[in-house]
Amino acid sequence: MFRTLLTALLITFLCASYSFGATVSKVKGSGVLIKNPEKKLSVGSYYYLVNSEGKKIGIVQIKKVQPGKSIGKLVKGKARPNLRLVKRKSSKKTTTSGASSKKKSKKSSAPPPERIAKKPKKSKKSKKSKSGFGKLFSGDKRMGVGFATGFSSNSSDVTFLNSSGQSIREDSYTGTSLSFELIFDYELLRKWYIRASLGQQNFETGDENNTQCVGNGGQTGAECIVDLTYINLDLWLHYYFTQNRFKIWAGAGIGLLLAPDGGTTTALNQDDIATTTFFQFGAGADISINDKLYIPVWAEYGLFPPSDTVDMRSISGYVGIAYRL
Repeated sequence: MFRTLLTALLITFLCASYSFGATVSKVKGSGVLIKNPEKKLSVGSYYYLVNSEGKKIGIVQIKKVQPGKSIGKLVKGKARPNLRLVKRKSSKKTTTSGASSKKKSKKSSAPPPERIAKKPKKSKKSKKSKSGFGKLFSGDKRMGVGFATGFSSNSSDVTFLNSSGQSIREDSYTGTSLSFELIFDYELLRKWYIRASLGQQNFETGDENNTQCVGNGGQTGAECIVDLTYINLDLWLHYYFTQNRFKIWAGAGIGLLLAPDGGTTTALNQDDIATTTFFQFGAGADISINDKLYIPVWAEYGLFPPSDTVDMRSISGYVGIAYRL
């Protein structure tokens, strides 16, 4: 199953990784830094700024062209990273008179105001209504869905008690495991995102040299292992430090791990850890392939709530493929 999922992920990535046109890389004031890997843009030409929904939200004029990048000036509308550039067709009109023809040509070369959707002027009250958590209800939110797989390094400390509840020994185990996630990203505020995930969380540790545990059949001398398979539901809060092609973030989350399904454990009683919570801290990046596809990668530290007899934790790395809605 893992090989099939990994093959599908690789095929999806290779099919999506082809070049796309010019996009906005950085915005500072009215200055716009443009990445154009395909071909050079024309100095003095006007281009529409188009979002992921195909809507024209601004117009930029190219001022300077360099290999692989250009500099433009925002002349109308708004600009933000990852917007695509679409060439604006020339609307110049020729006349028989010399001076008047040049004046009309200059006027016609200016970006036509009717092609950009104008937003009605808002009063100060309306601006306040869209600030803070009021933005939660706006319709222009970024969302994405995808799939990720992770590799975890696990460790657990187990205390064994006698019939009187006294500690007789303490064991430490290590191990590795694979996990799979379906992810959903939602823009909460400008730099704050929510990531929800549903998947299979595996936790495997053990010590092959330790045979002091009791097997599932009640036999003594069994190898001490912890092998658990959970269905996990996670909720993360991300803060993005950058908004360009490499969107770097840090965040924290909490997961709900539902009862183990399958696997065996000789070092623990599965009933004691059937359903539990899972605290997570991590950082990562969303790497844009184009305006729609991106690669989420992240590392996280996970901690199970400690008990009197069990302490489990893991360090994991994830990589996936996602699609902006």
